[in-house]
Amino acid sequence: MRREYFLISVFIMLTLGSSVKAQVKEHVCGGIYLSYNDFVKQKLSITGKCSLFKKCIVLDDFFLHPHIIVNTEKGKTTINKDSIYAAKDCEGNTYRIYNRQHFKIVDTSGIWVYQHHYHQSEIIRNSARDMHFNNKPVYDYYYSDNGSSELRPYNQRNVN
Repeated sequence: MRREYFLISVFIMLTLGSSVKAQVKEHVCGGIYLSYNDFVKQKLSITGKCSLFKKCIVLDDFFLHPHIIVNTEKGKTTINKDSIYAAKDCEGNTYRIYNRQHFKIVDTSGIWVYQHHYHQSEIIRNSARDMHFNNKPVYDYYYSDNGSSELRPYNQRNVN
């Protein structure tokens, strides 16, 4: 009886393991839109290769780096942010590149709405000797009249 349970459990594990492998298979899903027209046509000029442990697009705002890294089938490709319109990541999020920063495109019906995410550090002082940093996420919102116009902060003064 134990042997039958053992064989059945091994069979189930092998079956599940092969289906999980099929889902983890690498595929092309993200990349770079070089122009607004490419974005409208949904034509990726440079395609990235996504996998379980690797992002196809590496967006980095640390010290406003002037480039984006795309992991392609041939290896890493570095592209200047000034020469592209937008980037699409493995999760399907699209980021418009504007003034060397990336803004997640949230809504394109009517005015275009964007979200910019960053971390703000503050020093917490408990006593003269005891202090630590608190790193909290900040979400700012921006808008534009269409996909090719400038981005403006989304606040009461600008929207009216």
